[in-house]
This record gives sequence, C-alpha cells and structure tokens, in this order.
Amino acid sequence: MKRTLPSISKNKTIKEAINCIDQYGLGIVFIVNNQKFIGVVSDGDVRRAILKGFNVDDAVEKITNKKAVFIYEDWSKKKIEQYLSVNAVVNSFGRGNVLKIPVLDKKKHIKDALYVYKKDTSRIEVYRHAERILKIPFPGIQRVLVIG
Repeated sequence: MKRTLPSISKNKTIKEAINCIDQYGLGIVFIVNNQKFIGVVSDGDVRRAILKGFNVDDAVEKITNKKAVFIYEDWSKKKIEQYLSVNAVVNSFGRGNVLKIPVLDKKKHIKDALYVYKKDTSRIEVYRHAERILKIPFPGIQRVLVIG
C-alpha cells in the first residue's frame, strides 16, 4: 500500500502549506519543484514567518528550509545510522520529540518518510512503516544528575 505524504509545490502559498500541515497532522509539509524534493516547511516555520511579516498569500518557497535532512531509499541501515549521527540530527529536535525525514529515490522524488523519535537523553529510534529499524545512542551526555 502506497502512503500519501504531505507535499506541495514551491509555487503554492503559505496558506496552502498551512492547510496541508493541518490536513495531515504531522506538523510539516514537504516542498517540491516538478515533483522533486527541495525542502521542508514546519508549522513552526510558518509561525516564525508570519511574525516576521510574511503574508499567507506569499509563495511557500520563501520560507522553505532548503537544507532539510533527507535520505535515499537504497541506503542500508548502517548508512542511515551513520548519516543521522554525523549530521547532528540529534540536535535538530528543538522542542519536539519526533522528526520526519523524507526518503527519496535517485531522482529526488519523495517515496516515503522515516520517523525519528527522541526516546530519552541517551538514544533515538528510527521507524519506517511503523517498524523500528534503528536504535541510535546519542553521542555525549548519557545521564543528567540534578542536585539541589
């Protein structure tokens, strides 16, 4: 069964991105140009853009994160683990506990998504199709002790 993922053209409006984010309930929308992945817009990106004076009728491309993390569908679990660790994905969580990472084919068409969950301060888990495929320990701090 092929899953539908939230994506819209870079020429669509910020309002249309908001509608897509709301419709899918994932907090993000993947942005494409001629069906090729070019970036991501999150609900937080939209809020920050509006606070900076962007209009909901502006093109969503203006607020697209074009440095978004993605993986290719033919990567092995080991390569995914190395990529996620090296690219500081563990520092990309911000306030949330889950990242959605697009899985692309060689032509950069979106084929799927990985869901990366921050389980605690020492590890993340990566899921695809509701199946855990990786457990990755965080580098650095393993435990935090608060005294006082």
